[in-house]
Amino acid sequence: MDFVNLSSTRPVGMGVSPITYSEILAYSTLNNIDYDPWEIQVIKLFDRTALDLYNAENAIENKKKK
Repeated sequence: MDFVNLSSTRPVGMGVSPITYSEILAYSTLNNIDYDPWEIQVIKLFDRTALDLYNAENAIENKKKK
């Protein structure tokens, strides 16, 4: 559930941005969570996977439009 909540904090710009370490820190501080380093690595791995999937789907949609 933490990943889903953190995912909604992504910076908005010209596309989908990764979850930042500062957002993870803020989230963990606000929710009194003391993540182990491996848990942060898992969050970042999930994030990279989600971004890769988003970019792949976006590329497919762009090809359909052409």
